[in-house]
Amino acid sequence: MKVSRLVCRSLGCWLLLGLALALGAPGCAKEGEFVTKREIPREDFGTEVFNILRREMSWSKSNADAKVAVLDESRLELINALNAMIDQPVRSDLQDALVKILPLYDFKPDGSPGELPELTQDLARILERLLLDNRTLDALSKLDAGKGAPPDATNRLIYRFLQYEKELFPTLAKLFSEQEPLLNELFLYLHYKLPTLEDVDPPELPTLGERFLKEDETLVSTSPAYSLLLDSKGNPLVTYKNGKPLPPFIDNDNNGEVDTDAFGNPIDAQGKVIDIKPFTAQTGPGIARDEYGRAFVGVDPLYRYIDMRKTLLAMMLQDAGEILKRDYHLQLITALEPLLGTRTSRKDPEGTFLGYEGSFNPLLDLLYAGNMLRRYPRLPQTIQILAEVARQKPTLLVGLVTELAKMIEIFSGPDLLAPKNTFFEEFHPYLELLAKNGLLADVLRAMADPRIKNLPTSLGDMLRYSELDLPADMSNLKTPSDVDNLDYKTETDWTKSDQDGDQYKSLFQKTQALIYYTNRAPLAVKLFDQINLPFLTITDNMAAFYILGVAGKAKLDVPLADQAVNLIDEFDDTTPTAEQLNLFLNHDQQLLGNATDNVGKQVRFHYGDMLLALQRTGMLDVLRPLAEAFVNKGKEELFVDLLSLVHEHYGSNVKNETKDVSKGTNIRATEPKLLRLVDETTFLSKVIELSTFLSTLEITHRGEKLNAIDELSKFVRYLTDTEEPLVTRDGRAWVFSGACGNVRFKIKANGEPELDQNLSPIPECTKRVEKISRLHILFDALDNVKYRLERPVSDPTAEELRKKGKTAWDAIDIVDVLLAIENGKLKNETTAPLIVNLLPVLADHFEREFYKPSYLTDIDKGFADLKAFFESRGFAAVVDIVKLLRDTPEYRDTINPLLVRLLDPNQTGERDLYGAVLMFLSDSIQFRVDPNAGTQMLRYLAAVLQPEDRLLFRVIEAANKMYQLDDKRTLVELAKNLMRESPVGVFPINAMGLVIKQLHRAVPNAPGPRTATDFKFIVEKMVDYLRDKEKGVERLYTIIRGRK
Repeated sequence: MKVSRLVCRSLGCWLLLGLALALGAPGCAKEGEFVTKREIPREDFGTEVFNILRREMSWSKSNADAKVAVLDESRLELINALNAMIDQPVRSDLQDALVKILPLYDFKPDGSPGELPELTQDLARILERLLLDNRTLDALSKLDAGKGAPPDATNRLIYRFLQYEKELFPTLAKLFSEQEPLLNELFLYLHYKLPTLEDVDPPELPTLGERFLKEDETLVSTSPAYSLLLDSKGNPLVTYKNGKPLPPFIDNDNNGEVDTDAFGNPIDAQGKVIDIKPFTAQTGPGIARDEYGRAFVGVDPLYRYIDMRKTLLAMMLQDAGEILKRDYHLQLITALEPLLGTRTSRKDPEGTFLGYEGSFNPLLDLLYAGNMLRRYPRLPQTIQILAEVARQKPTLLVGLVTELAKMIEIFSGPDLLAPKNTFFEEFHPYLELLAKNGLLADVLRAMADPRIKNLPTSLGDMLRYSELDLPADMSNLKTPSDVDNLDYKTETDWTKSDQDGDQYKSLFQKTQALIYYTNRAPLAVKLFDQINLPFLTITDNMAAFYILGVAGKAKLDVPLADQAVNLIDEFDDTTPTAEQLNLFLNHDQQLLGNATDNVGKQVRFHYGDMLLALQRTGMLDVLRPLAEAFVNKGKEELFVDLLSLVHEHYGSNVKNETKDVSKGTNIRATEPKLLRLVDETTFLSKVIELSTFLSTLEITHRGEKLNAIDELSKFVRYLTDTEEPLVTRDGRAWVFSGACGNVRFKIKANGEPELDQNLSPIPECTKRVEKISRLHILFDALDNVKYRLERPVSDPTAEELRKKGKTAWDAIDIVDVLLAIENGKLKNETTAPLIVNLLPVLADHFEREFYKPSYLTDIDKGFADLKAFFESRGFAAVVDIVKLLRDTPEYRDTINPLLVRLLDPNQTGERDLYGAVLMFLSDSIQFRVDPNAGTQMLRYLAAVLQPEDRLLFRVIEAANKMYQLDDKRTLVELAKNLMRESPVGVFPINAMGLVIKQLHRAVPNAPGPRTATDFKFIVEKMVDYLRDKEKGVERLYTIIRGRK
């Protein structure tokens, strides 16, 4: 007998019918009939529906017994799920809610189907196409069979989101309603792009995400978010004790993973499948449960549980949450606008659009430079060295990071050095030379010398004071001990310019000057300061000779040296010490003549007393290990040349006289902060401690013995090598000197870059560095970013964007998120453990990735793909959407707080999104499934969801109408009931979904994973349910539309 509204008078009856149809009734009754004139026992809702369904299954034309068996095996779970679904307030308010949404079933004025029937037909069309796509059906079966870490975190996350429906849904509905053209741009991109996704090889375990699940037990978790670690087959890792898994699990092959059957399910000693749920309230023989539903055997957890709140992933998410809380993600788009440039007309398979040009993008320049570093052949060795510091010296690393944070805080603020200075370009050749000849390694080892430990104190005094309290008659300084007992006279006054006089220069600055003025100045006997005796030239480089003295290698190599030394009161023999040279150069040498520097001044009157300052402050002893490193390689002149370069850039004045050059870089401006660094931190001491450790650190890497210092030196050599032909991303084999960036590109009035064939539009930027290194290219890329943000443009609109971008860029302080200091400690409690744990994790992961055959080609492909995305319709749409959220208070004030809540660890209860996100990520990261299955589903959905059909928009529109009509939010409560976890590990939607799949697979209740054929049967039944006008949803719609 056909269904009539006279028989089924109430909406409660309709709901029962709908549920029975959804769960399995289609195709069960005799053709052309659906029996409804049947007494329904007055039992609870779940039992009533179950009984209806069971009777229908028993009359099925095929596999009736198997279908009944499916229901009987799941009877209690299904009844409980159905009852939970209509738990209060749904039970009381559902009929009223269904009455209110009835207009959505009615035909529209033009005779077309109502909103809900129309969507049903759309769904049917999508599923019908799926039936013809065997590859997607196979992908669906693989996704269904994939194993992941319980509990069902996806359901939990949806449930937690539903707690925010009042804040979220109206805003999203308005966004989709008002911004359809903008959102459709993104959907157009996805429509043509997703079907082109390529298959990939399965990931090698553990993945990087799984490595991020490492716990740090030093962290405190007051509200645990427990998940599981999985083995390679996707089963929960079982706790091992005395080399064996806890019972009833077995590991007969001793491979560290429990034994399984042919389907990958764990088995016991008798070969029976073990079904001990990791999270549930149910106990079992020998199994106890705690308040979180975890399984215990005695006092031991049966499985390898992890508290996600203690993982590296959680630490990173908390930092990301702080970034969101400060609105940095919204400020970032403001900062990026002047870097992105203007849009031009571009084409893709969907037509023309306004997109960005990637050729002149400074962010891509930066990535290009970074990829050069990724190509370093010994990068895994270098990273493992750094990781070993974290493994062996975590306390040192934490201390170093803390002191580094203090240093960053001290040096924060405006740039102190003169803009467009050339210090880096002029320092680079020295750094390259140091790395090439092994001197850099020697210098790093010298930092481990015990004499270096006094560096903080000595440097502090060199900076703090500008003058020594010297005797009027310098001859009163007769011995080195007399110098050691000198007092300081004047502290450095940085309120005065160094151009106002030497009295305002620190001992440190004047010492650089002394080295500079005596570099390559000869030291020869000049009797009575009148008669030159060239054949008695002690050295042709006074500064280098002094460095020899510091290293204990100075020697008087002149005729009759043994006799002549008797004429020098300060010397004991022909090998004068640095202390003896200090006295010699500061005393009045009336007989032999006084040393003069490069500008013709006597050293004793022109910074010669700085030699005494070196000794008095202790800096002389600090310098000895460094001097020895250079002298032992015969590079003492290189040492003084390096110090002379510092002098040229030290002062604030610009001077270009013969043998007297000052570039005006103004390193001197950093002195007050350097002194604070010495006085307020132990940063230098930590660096020395690290150098001491590295000097003895050796590791074995793939059979090769590595020395830490040597590896770091090799890396610097790779960075600074100018012999290898290199080019920037735009093909230049040169860069501009002076922190100019890629200034050969002018910015036109509209903000678009324009090639300037006449060198640079900036007068200071005309000098080129013709032989470039990877470090040059990296700094050039950084300068390009700075140039775009700081260089004014003539177009008013573009200039306004630039100014806002610069302000936003300056406001984004990621360093403060990670390294802010409070009461002398890191304010962010996760920074230190994150760094200590993350370094080894990244090193081990990168090690594996680096040695893959495709590593280098993957770098090129990744860069090309990123550039293509940057120039795509999708990227332009994403930028516009973020700008919309930034500039529209209604959207911003709703969505942004919700994003913050996603990563806020200070939430509890049902509105705790953060805990749900953590467990969802744990599931997703460990999901054991063919990655190409998910890719194929994306291809399929992108192909069938035609943008012109507006399906997603129509779904949102219909949902919004239902939301508005259902003023008590009963349907939302219904969704919550389906997704609610009660008791632990039990979700109503799971029980119902499992029954549907088992009922409608090819052979109901068959063992093993469901195949593509099974899903073809399941989808066919769904299409029948959606299409059948006698027994399906269409019949239900007819009943509803025929209401009085």
